[in-house]
Amino acid sequence: NVSTFNNVTFSKNTAGTHGGAVYSTGFGQFKNCTFTENSGTYGGAAYSRDRWITFDGSTFNSNYATSGGGGAIAFQSGNNTQGVKNSVFSGNTASGGGAIMLYTAAAPIENCLFINNYAQSTGGAIQAGADNSISGSTFTDNVWTALNLECGYTFVVGSIFKGNNVVCNNICCNIFCMQIYYYRINCNVWFHGANNHDR
Repeated sequence: NVSTFNNVTFSKNTAGTHGGAVYSTGFGQFKNCTFTENSGTYGGAAYSRDRWITFDGSTFNSNYATSGGGGAIAFQSGNNTQGVKNSVFSGNTASGGGAIMLYTAAAPIENCLFINNYAQSTGGAIQAGADNSISGSTFTDNVWTALNLECGYTFVVGSIFKGNNVVCNNICCNIFCMQIYYYRINCNVWFHGANNHDR
């Protein structure tokens, strides 16, 4: 069975463990939902493991992972074939993956906006430890690095990076984004602004 949430607001929820508003070990769909000022140790707004949850047309604002990754969402494990679509992430904070942390889970990111998210270490917007894809998304003013891609193959297609502190950790970002070691980035990516550069 799949749990479905439409037009639901999750605000100022706090968990002493993972997932400030949502802790999922099953299947879930969130459409046109709003997550604001939630906090948990991992996944300030939502935490998922073993199965999959998807988000479409949702907004994540000022959520906080108090000790781990994924200021808005932490995907621990599972294969999220639908992932996150048409959603906005702003002002979320975590130690790594200011907006989204993908530990060993796959969750494609499509047509999303990441703005002013913050990671204390790396991956101001996204930190990924598994194969994944990012398409049609915009990354603006995220700190520290827009992306931290640690393991597997990540494909970034048709996306825009503006004013991020560092665009990609562990990726060669010169005129074009090139393949290096285990990381792949499609060259159909627009980098804009002097702050978008490799360490």
